[in-house]
Amino acid sequence: MRYAIISDIHSNLESLALFFKIIKNLKINKLICLGDLVGYNPNPNECIKFISSITNLEIIRGNHDRAVVYNDYYDFSEYAKEAVKWTIKILTKESMDYLKSLVRGPKIIDNIFAICHGSLVDEDNYLLSKHYTTDDFNWLIKNKIQLSFFGHTHYQIAFSLENEKSINTIKDNVIMLEKDKYYLINPGSIGQPRDNNPKAGFAVFDTETSRIDIIRYEYPINLTQNKILKNHLPEFLAYRLELGK
Repeated sequence: MRYAIISDIHSNLESLALFFKIIKNLKINKLICLGDLVGYNPNPNECIKFISSITNLEIIRGNHDRAVVYNDYYDFSEYAKEAVKWTIKILTKESMDYLKSLVRGPKIIDNIFAICHGSLVDEDNYLLSKHYTTDDFNWLIKNKIQLSFFGHTHYQIAFSLENEKSINTIKDNVIMLEKDKYYLINPGSIGQPRDNNPKAGFAVFDTETSRIDIIRYEYPINLTQNKILKNHLPEFLAYRLELGK
């Protein structure tokens, strides 16, 4: 079984459309989405339509999806608030209904691995470094699941737990799963990378080989930027895309 894992699309149609072109040649059996279809960028309806048309899909909500559905964004940055308000105004009923249908993580996929948005214990948690991962590894141990994919930080990064005590950071582009370890892996962001690399990111997990590939690709950032400005979203949201911040 081959899974493609994506997260944090954030209404970036240019990047999402190119992602689907890329995976045509990767023999993917199922798409996994870790949430945040909307927010920040200018094409929420189009991105939701793209994702909702996929039949072999497993998906959970993100905090921006939740914010739009419940009109609740009190703890967001000013830029994020403006984008949520704008998104609520332009969403079609079909798009809003789809967001409302999304479930909260964590979710166990095919009895093989778990998915969550922020973390396994709280969808709003940021797993920015190994120092924040103890509770998540305890969740994996308790539930007898070796692997979880998470999003929310917009960073491509991975962590492993060895002998149930030693937590390590992994920055390799290829991860070969070892039976005696537990793993937390962030595939990066489709729509707004923040690890100082403007290239979009995703992961491919092959269960037969126990191999996970961490992938980056370039997309036409300028087209997304122009649409952000045209729709009078905050200029910073356009500028940050070219910096990967």
